[in-house]
Amino acid sequence: MKKANKRISTNKIKIRNILLVALYLSTMIPLTANSYTNTKQSTPIQDKKYLKEAYYVPFEEREEIWLKRCSEAKKKGTPLPPITQKYSIDEITLLDIAQTQDEKKIAFFTNTIDNQTIEARETDEFWDGIILKIENTCAEIEDRRLDPVHQPKKIKLCIK
Repeated sequence: MKKANKRISTNKIKIRNILLVALYLSTMIPLTANSYTNTKQSTPIQDKKYLKEAYYVPFEEREEIWLKRCSEAKKKGTPLPPITQKYSIDEITLLDIAQTQDEKKIAFFTNTIDNQTIEARETDEFWDGIILKIENTCAEIEDRRLDPVHQPKKIKLCIK
């Protein structure tokens, strides 16, 4: 009888520990619902430093994902994904803004990884953001690293 009670109590402890670990891990799920991660989180995470670290993917991995998308697009005969998709919004600075003949604006960014100049238009996506609007001296970018419960953060990059 004592062995049976001991087995039941150890099983209860194991189940409780599993539930605690599952609850802890459910608060660590990355944060956004976008084209790169199809996850949705209903519990808001308040610590923005944690959000940034949890969503961080090294450039080498992002570039590898982008290259795979390029090779798939070539095989299918579809347009290549924009080069902006492999860069994080934390790695770019606005260099200049130009205007095309049809009145559309183009923003030129440089990145801190390899100092390559990147050309981007409105609605072009970065790894963790999207260009909402390009004005005469500034570009407004939506930061998609926040969880879907909160409003996305808008960042304004201006020419220095």
